[in-house]
Amino acid sequence: MKKISNLAGIVAASALLCGIFGCDNTETITMTSASIEMVGDPIVTDKAAIFQWKKSLANEIVISRQASGEEEVFIDYGFIYNGIADRVWEGNPLKAGVEYTYRFYNTSDVSAARKAYTLEKKYSCVERKVKFASIAPAGSNLSPLTEEQVKITKYEGNGTNYVSVYVDEKEAGVWLNIYDKTDDRWYYDLYNLEVGGIKAFEYDSSHAYEITVGKWWPGADEDHKYYINKDTEKVFKLGKDSN
Repeated sequence: MKKISNLAGIVAASALLCGIFGCDNTETITMTSASIEMVGDPIVTDKAAIFQWKKSLANEIVISRQASGEEEVFIDYGFIYNGIADRVWEGNPLKAGVEYTYRFYNTSDVSAARKAYTLEKKYSCVERKVKFASIAPAGSNLSPLTEEQVKITKYEGNGTNYVSVYVDEKEAGVWLNIYDKTDDRWYYDLYNLEVGGIKAFEYDSSHAYEITVGKWWPGADEDHKYYINKDTEKVFKLGKDSN
């Protein structure tokens, strides 16, 4: 075979071979998404496994669970603020004595590379292993909230009075209703976070309020919840004549 000795011939031959074999002259850059910073160890009860991570993480997260000897199952995804509770219910029949591996993937986008580069994404992943010592029977009552779990704080910002309600409850979801007794007005469903948190609302210090805090569990209504919410709520008075 005749050797190609001139530059034009080399370029022409290279173009021909690239057309046949699909040459890629770009450089591959591997970019790994930021690590998820978990807070503490998982909290495991007889109704749920609770996980928390730093609130400052503003990324897309995919969460999976894998039982020993079984396939990986994806249980949640999206912008999940600061934690998740994997709860027992009829559509999620977790079992006692089984070791589950939970994986938390950060799938957030990484910085765009120049067009001259091929971008390879690698998602960071954190694993946590959990085993339920026991599972509470369906129909069991949730434990009531205690006064120590609820912290109500008054503060002023930009000339407006606010109240923040913090509920230190992780196992179940939390709901919050506020009744303005002075105006005979209800404010419903102001609080509905997965794992703990703060809800602030504007208030008039000359009005009298009642703040009712309770627990909820997955289900269409009270009769179809796996665990029962009744008798979990606490009522707190705020404002005029609250003592």
